[in-house]
Amino acid sequence: MRSVVSISGTSRPDNFTSMALAVVNDELEVRGLSPTVFDARDLSLAFPGQPPTEDSQRLRAAIEGCSAVVLATPEYHGSLCAMTKLIIENLGLPSVLSGKPVALVSVAAPTAVFGDLLYKHIGTPVDFSAERGSHVGNHSLANAYRYALDHPRSPAARSADRTKP
Repeated sequence: MRSVVSISGTSRPDNFTSMALAVVNDELEVRGLSPTVFDARDLSLAFPGQPPTEDSQRLRAAIEGCSAVVLATPEYHGSLCAMTKLIIENLGLPSVLSGKPVALVSVAAPTAVFGDLLYKHIGTPVDFSAERGSHVGNHSLANAYRYALDHPRSPAARSADRTKP
């Protein structure tokens, strides 16, 4: 049986990341999958070197038993936020993500919020990023952006083209 674990990686109240992840979860439900949802706002996780918490054990067990993972994170300065990094730290070493397909949903400040400021990477606006493969050797935002920039016929590039004057 196929199963998906869906993780919102920010502890901020009323965040856009959880809103974006809700859209993904709704689409999974339409396709017959009922994701097991973990929300960082409800998790108590240990810092590296401390004993694992009940929440981290529950999260690890869910990921070990699932077919795929959706990980949503806000982007801060082109990287994952601290809470998302803490979630990843709590997944063990070797990580229970190893060998699993992981979809990354990254949320950056939209133009509507910051006026003319549009999140840019390598000077090119990127509204959507995609990466294929497993977590092993394939887990950086830089790789996801590089994929989007190297595949100009993807929805990402077409979306970026619409933002140019």
